[in-house]
Amino acid sequence: MLHSFRIFGLFGIPIRIHGTLIAFLPLLALLVSGFASADRYLIELFNLIVIFGFVLLHELGHALTARRLDVAVRDITLLPVGGIAALANVPRDPRTEFLIVLAGPAVNLFSAAICALAFALANPYYNLDFVMFLIKVNLFLCAFNLIPCFPMDGGRLLRALLALRLDYGAATRAAARIGQGLAAALCAAGAFLGFPMVCVIAVFVFYLAELELRSVQEPGPEPERTRSSAAVFTAPPEWRWESPPRQELLHAASSARRDGAAGAARPFVRGVIIEIVPEHGLRRHLHN
Repeated sequence: MLHSFRIFGLFGIPIRIHGTLIAFLPLLALLVSGFASADRYLIELFNLIVIFGFVLLHELGHALTARRLDVAVRDITLLPVGGIAALANVPRDPRTEFLIVLAGPAVNLFSAAICALAFALANPYYNLDFVMFLIKVNLFLCAFNLIPCFPMDGGRLLRALLALRLDYGAATRAAARIGQGLAAALCAAGAFLGFPMVCVIAVFVFYLAELELRSVQEPGPEPERTRSSAAVFTAPPEWRWESPPRQELLHAASSARRDGAAGAARPFVRGVIIEIVPEHGLRRHLHN
């Protein structure tokens, strides 16, 4: 089983590359080059590395915006189908999620604008086919990620908008179902037009939307991490919500039991402790 490897860090964020991408890039460059020549192969391999460089910038947009909004970032992982910025917790404020998600496509749009400016200034004097290639790459990344296929950026933007009127679970279910329908249509279009990579991405998106759908349909802990762009994986540890603080509440409840046993008046204590533990399910303690 292949794993991801840490290659370097940016702004204190570990950058990782999945083993499948290491094997995938040389093979894809060979297919794109059409087995023409070694020079052509190296050019296509370089172009693919540049594309994934902009994918990394896209994920950095998500990650740095999240950190700016006090959402911790675990790492960024590059995969054959794109990138994943893993956040330490799910931002439940729709406005926060909207800003984090929008930051990725905004980075690509800004990069395209910078390349277009360079093209406009230097075009009369130089051959800038490569700069035009960079403009197209960034515009494609921006537009493709805004397709409302949950859990891609467009799907998450849709969920954030729906969450302004619906509860979080209902908004996630609606966005996931819409995304799965679009993913199925995208897969059919890719098969019809002869683009197998589009089919692979569509199947991947459909599967990840199903994972996200299950996370809100089945009772259990909140997702421990959220991943932007094209993936959400939940590996929840113990999650706990307490009101008021656990120790104070338990101490007050214990005192109430002792006083009740002695016949004294029971003090007024109100609180709820909810514990969700993967091995034991839901525990709910009421103290009044």
